[in-house]
Parts: sequence; structure tokens; C-alpha cells
Amino acid sequence: MRRTFVGLAFLLLSACVTSSYTTAKGPSYAGSVGGVSFDREHVTGVRVVMLRADDGSWAGHWTCMLVGSPRLNEMCVGSVRLADGILRVQDKIEYPVVTSERGDLVAVQEIWGDLTFRRLDKSAIPADAIPMLWIAYRTAQLEQGRMNLLPNQMVNVEGVGVVEIKDRQPRGFPGITGYLPSPT
Repeated sequence: MRRTFVGLAFLLLSACVTSSYTTAKGPSYAGSVGGVSFDREHVTGVRVVMLRADDGSWAGHWTCMLVGSPRLNEMCVGSVRLADGILRVQDKIEYPVVTSERGDLVAVQEIWGDLTFRRLDKSAIPADAIPMLWIAYRTAQLEQGRMNLLPNQMVNVEGVGVVEIKDRQPRGFPGITGYLPSPT
């Protein structure tokens, strides 16, 4: 009974958040990873409902575990935005985001290693897709269990192409700002 109540409360809160959001223009960016679906405007799964605002920030609800709480099945308010090369989570956690010279390889520099996104066609990854991909991958990872890494993922993102996602990559690469070379 409590799960039903929590689920209904979650849906009602999500409806309140959606009132200030409008449809974004451009490619759909539709795809899915580990049971979490995403597109330019939404990231949805068992433990996530996030919506993109007009300014490119994302807000909604996700598992509290994504922000350090041990409560996997409880939902917390979530927010993510990418500005000035920093991915800001809850306006408290900041991860630098660096790209290769071509822009086809992007790394979100998290404390425990990098989460990388690489387009297989060697074209640039659109900056507005990075927060969406980060939210989708991180919440999909929690669907597998707290300590389980998802294996490398090949994700078909509509309007972008195939993106390879790798987690916990080391930071020992030469390249721009001492970091990422464009893969050949």
C-alpha cells in the first residue's frame, strides 16, 4: 500500500514540475540504456523522472541513492545542469566536463574516475545531450545495484548516432588540457 501511495505522490509531484517546461526544438535524442529511456525532453525509468527546462537544465525526481543516500527505493528531488564546462548536480556536486579536440569524446570527471561518451562516427557530441546521457546512465547503473558497474554500453541516440559509454576510465591520457585525445 505504501508503494502505491509513494508512486502516486511521485507522479503528482512530477506533474507539478512539468508545468514550466516546453518542447525543445531539434533532434529527438531518443534512446535507452539499461532500462532507462531518454529523449531531448525526458529521462524516465523505474527510479527516475527528469524533464529538461527551456534553459537546458534538468529537474525532477530520482532515487535518493544517486546523491549519496542509502535509500535506493525512495525518490528525491533532482537537478542537473551543464554550464561553463561543469556538470552541476543538485547545485552542490560539480564534475568538470572535458572534450576531445573533435568533440567526439566527452569525459565527465567524477571522483572515482571518468564517465566517457564517444560517438562512433567521430562527429561532435552535442553539449545539450551530455546531461541527459549522464542522468540516464547513472540511474540505469543503480537499477543494476549500487556497486555493480554496467558493462560498456553502445547506445543508439536518435539524431546523434551510436554513442559508446564507458565508466570509471583512468585519467592518464595526453591531449587537450593534458587529457583527451580524439580517438582515431
